[in-house]
Amino acid sequence: MVRLSRSNGASGGSGSGTIRRSGSVSWPIGYASAFQSSLTGADNVRFIARIYQRPVKDTLAFVDDFAELGQYLAMPIRTYSAGMMARLAFAASLAVDFDCYLVDEITAAGDARFRQRCEDALMARRETGTLVMVSHDPHTLRQYCTTGALVGEGRVDLFDTIDQAVDRHFAPA
Repeated sequence: MVRLSRSNGASGGSGSGTIRRSGSVSWPIGYASAFQSSLTGADNVRFIARIYQRPVKDTLAFVDDFAELGQYLAMPIRTYSAGMMARLAFAASLAVDFDCYLVDEITAAGDARFRQRCEDALMARRETGTLVMVSHDPHTLRQYCTTGALVGEGRVDLFDTIDQAVDRHFAPA
């Protein structure tokens, strides 16, 4: 769980405050740069399962089902298209249950059906954990977030609603 608190208590205000974290925090959802390209998709997933002490068979089964890569899961990921890589990365990110999920811009990849699966999965994770999302897309933020923060110029401004944060971000200077 992630808790943000402000010392001034004002909605949309800045000032000093604290961030407290308890529990596990994901790597950024869909982040594929840490994959070893000479290994197969399955080998990369097995590695992730071992790092996070998850059952390898169950983790691999989840990724296989979610990513829908079929026989390509057994191929080196250097042979994957960008879309295949995104599917693998998104599925691997969701294969481990975290208390807090980091979502940086990407919310889905692939065709419309796969994007819907990704949206549904993120909404399910939101029910059991916390999503910390970075995006410049107001629609995406409103879809997934209830509160907001603006980060810039060495400070963080917290808002009680996502609409307040979006409105402030897009307000004329």
